[in-house]
Amino acid sequence: MPKVQRIDTKNMSAAQKTLLQFLMLIAFILLVSAVTRYIDYGGVGGNITFSEAGVQLEIPDGTVYDFAYSDILDISLETMPDDLGTCINGDQARALYCGIWENETWGTCILYLDPTLSSVIVMEIPDQTIVINYESDDTTEGLYQAILDAKEAEN
Repeated sequence: MPKVQRIDTKNMSAAQKTLLQFLMLIAFILLVSAVTRYIDYGGVGGNITFSEAGVQLEIPDGTVYDFAYSDILDISLETMPDDLGTCINGDQARALYCGIWENETWGTCILYLDPTLSSVIVMEIPDQTIVINYESDDTTEGLYQAILDAKEAEN
């Protein structure tokens, strides 16, 4: 077992002590953030990125769906159904469902959503249905409008 070395703070200057305290605070904040994210998402991976060009969606198995706003054939803001169906490939946690799912509302689709919210954005692109929401119902509605505006600007 490695030997733990103690830091002698008695011989440190005030600036060194302040820097050490600051670094310890940063380490603590990063640790709390990581633990909070793990608890909220249950260790579920995945990522969603919005840019001026389009949306990139990564599901837990590492598959990346990247599409331009101009690829969107249809987009709608809908109410979250009571039954999200069955996860075919992906993960679900208390605050994040992501991956490929099958349900009665959208058939086989790609989900990236917080099941505790009440609204979702449904996007039809060639050969795929993508269903997302983000942070809150207000943010989801704002995101829907932003995607709709970006799609219209490209056409």
